[in-house]
Amino acid sequence: MKKPRARSGSLRAIGITCGIGSMLIGARAAGFEIEGQVEWRKYYAAVDERGLNTFRENFPTSIFKEKFTDLEPSEIERMMNADIALGHPECGNFSRLSGANKNSKEKLFDPADIPLFVDLVAQFKPRFFVMDDLPKSFMAYPMEKYAEKLPEYDLFPEWISNWGYGNVQKYRDRMFMLGALKSERWAFRPGEQEHTNGVKDVIGDLPKPRARGNYPNHDPFDLSLDCFRALNLGHYRKKNTWAEVKEYFRDKPGGYTLDYFPHPDAVKKRIAEGLDPMVKRIGFVKGHWDGPAHVLTGGNASLNSQRCEPYTIRERARIQGFPDDFVFYGTILNERGEWNHDLNQHMVRQTGKAMPIQFCTYVAKQMAAHMRQEPFESSGRRVIGPNDHVSEAKEWYCSTIGYADQGKACGNCWLAQRCAIRVDKYGFPSLQKTRISKALSEPKARAIKALRPAKLPRTYEPVLTKTMSFRGGNK
Repeated sequence: MKKPRARSGSLRAIGITCGIGSMLIGARAAGFEIEGQVEWRKYYAAVDERGLNTFRENFPTSIFKEKFTDLEPSEIERMMNADIALGHPECGNFSRLSGANKNSKEKLFDPADIPLFVDLVAQFKPRFFVMDDLPKSFMAYPMEKYAEKLPEYDLFPEWISNWGYGNVQKYRDRMFMLGALKSERWAFRPGEQEHTNGVKDVIGDLPKPRARGNYPNHDPFDLSLDCFRALNLGHYRKKNTWAEVKEYFRDKPGGYTLDYFPHPDAVKKRIAEGLDPMVKRIGFVKGHWDGPAHVLTGGNASLNSQRCEPYTIRERARIQGFPDDFVFYGTILNERGEWNHDLNQHMVRQTGKAMPIQFCTYVAKQMAAHMRQEPFESSGRRVIGPNDHVSEAKEWYCSTIGYADQGKACGNCWLAQRCAIRVDKYGFPSLQKTRISKALSEPKARAIKALRPAKLPRTYEPVLTKTMSFRGGNK
């Protein structure tokens, strides 16, 4: 199938399980034309009373279908061979915040819809792709599967600090699988840096929420209803209204997590074990104001510390990096124009499961610069150390597959200064005085244990440590 001509000479982007299009906002900011997306999750297809949908209204010229088989031949042709594909498959099986894998370790080995994303990349054949998930997803869908399904691509598993690219959520660290056709001879270059932005800097200029106000999605909150996730607050089986939850948090400091009483038998057991009788509702937390934001989720509420009420949909969007002209459709309001967290779980998921805009913009601009053969400024820095799961995936790929431009890939890798593979297999000079050498034929687990550093500083820099200007293109 011939590659469609880009409109007005622009680069072309598509979404694959890309939700409301948060990652596509980054692509659009980098100059990509958004052709469309395939998204199977029902809550992203929610509409308001007028039938308006968040993705369709914010990307009005783009295709939006639930399945690949729903696409017309002309739509398939339009989305084929795009310059970049972006998506964020479900990550709940691998998250500590959602509770999805509580007492269900088998879910850690369920890849959810990652295979769907990979299969559609293989079908659409974009030049580049960007996929977000969590490191433990490698337990369910190992690096070997990516390489088997996508042999034409260089694959870069990366451990990314969204905070390091300017987002206000300090610990929203994610695994990104970046792919580039081997013919591109491209390698990812990090560009993280520390900052001091707090929640106040991001949402402090918003007025008090009011019905039918000037800011879309900034509605007042209905405190009269029961809070389903505050059951057992105060004592076992006690129901609490949102007004009671607000009062509970009023004198609590920023960062305080809601605690509740479990079953009386569980209380006795916890006391006998010397534990606090109450249990924390992970993710149901009062936010900071001057400090960074907690990680937003698609379930429990994060509270505005000034009001002790859940962040409005607009505040949640601001925290994720959305511009104010990106409007969300489908919020259920009462007759007073008030919203409620429990009755709007589809909106909570849309905002909580979205990807922070900042890194998506950065990586899309880096890929665009390569395709346009333009310079791209990058510090080469990272503000978090390596992750074990991601490091293991990198080591397997380098030792088994390798990159079209291995030197460039090694030069930007966080493991370069202590990696035996780059020396033993590729003949690059050692970057440490005492190098740990392991034969590639040894069992992978033992080799990884030997290569992995015992401790890494919070700020970690690869070989390229100073700000440099890189020029894209096939070199």
